[in-house]
Amino acid sequence: RGIKQINFLVYFGNSSSAFVYLFISRNKMEKTNLGKLVENYDYFMVDLDGVVWEIGSPLPGAIEALNFLKSKGKQIIFLTNNSFRTREDIKKTIEKMGFSVEVSHIFTSSYLAAKNISKNPELKEVYVVGGPGLFGELELQGIKTSGSEDGPKFMGEDEFHTLSPDPNLQAVVVGLDPSFNYYKLSFVTNMIVRNNAKFFSTNQDTAIRAGSYLIPGAGALVATIEKASGKKAINFGKPEPYFIQLFQEEFKEKDLKKVLVIGDNLKTDILFAHNAKVDSCIVMTGVTTENMLKEEKEIIPKYIMEKLGTFQQLNLLK
Repeated sequence: RGIKQINFLVYFGNSSSAFVYLFISRNKMEKTNLGKLVENYDYFMVDLDGVVWEIGSPLPGAIEALNFLKSKGKQIIFLTNNSFRTREDIKKTIEKMGFSVEVSHIFTSSYLAAKNISKNPELKEVYVVGGPGLFGELELQGIKTSGSEDGPKFMGEDEFHTLSPDPNLQAVVVGLDPSFNYYKLSFVTNMIVRNNAKFFSTNQDTAIRAGSYLIPGAGALVATIEKASGKKAINFGKPEPYFIQLFQEEFKEKDLKKVLVIGDNLKTDILFAHNAKVDSCIVMTGVTTENMLKEEKEIIPKYIMEKLGTFQQLNLLK
């Protein structure tokens, strides 16, 4: 059957059956055994927002599912485009929910950006449009940062002709920044245009879901700067494949057939998996809807599952 014929109420299954996972392709879908799926992968790369939690609260069964996979010897690696929080902060949140994790198993887009920027020794100082997670990760890599003092700045008309970015600032990196303002926009635009500074983004997620609300994401700020400067940012976060490259560097793993990406967003998580040439699974607890899946013709996950908590059903069937 084609994807347009999918009836979501039919294939999610229930706790009395281990056949709750479906394999889908552009022209075919079929049930597959959940237990065999777990056996096929050693690394489960799991997104956070919309998969593990929503607005800081764990989604039903998610933590239990993670603990089940870990009990089977699986490595859980968290991948998030969230650049605002530090990895230590995320670790504390996950552990408070009931899952023990090492910082080395948490990959944020700010950590990813910092690791990649550190490979350019000529970039000794960067201007940051972002939050504590981005500042912290850059500084841990020995990169000097500036921009934290510019949040409350107001830019008047008399400053339009006197704005002069420091030529020592050789790059700007943009993440989620609730203190983003006209001064920062003007400053980084002139860095990029007048100083030919490199322009990086941690991610290009245009919006973040917070319950029934949408709030602008880092991608909204990146798009504004791109429009003002006429230059495109080099993006590190999903859907670009940099996360998988960093994973291979740090875990010394060459066989990507052992990796499964689990996410809730076709345009970031699943496209990332496609770009990285690894298998993917979408869960229906985040931004992707039934209609979005039915209408999508190019970005097709290998598996589809109601929620991350579905893995817990294997534990219940013992």
